[in-house]
Amino acid sequence: MKSKNIDAVLEIWTRVGFIMHLCHLIEFNLAKIYNNRNFLKALQKTKHINMKKLADMQVIYEEKFGNLIKNNLMGDLINKNNQAHSFKSKMKEDLNKVKQLRDYMAHDYFKTRLYTKELETNPGILIPFLYELTSFLHSVHKRLLSNERSINRKISNLKREIYYSNIKTEA
Repeated sequence: MKSKNIDAVLEIWTRVGFIMHLCHLIEFNLAKIYNNRNFLKALQKTKHINMKKLADMQVIYEEKFGNLIKNNLMGDLINKNNQAHSFKSKMKEDLNKVKQLRDYMAHDYFKTRLYTKELETNPGILIPFLYELTSFLHSVHKRLLSNERSINRKISNLKREIYYSNIKTEA
């Protein structure tokens, strides 16, 4: 393999690793969003709650998050979020695209390249697609982070209200 091709192959593998990392971050975001929305709903349903009960609820939802990550794949997490809490249609569309692209990268991308021998003969041709994919996945990840932060702010505000209502009750 020529030196130029070796550099391109190294760039490809670096990009593929980063792409799979972004896919895992998106899975993590989906689990956090699903779990935190459920925690928020549970908090909103409680009228008066003491700090011990709040702490117990937090532990329960942290355990649920661990189970979500351990027992669900990306498609499961997308479906859970879509069933329980509606994403906007653009986000739903993008998440389905993320799953398809992740599956393609994990299962078919290199298999296809074995037949065409692109990795051996002209690996540089593969790099633009990987840059586009990285950019797309990063944008979805950032939008999910924004969604997650919004939910976390609502949870923090509710927890603050619970804390202050407990102080007033004790006084």
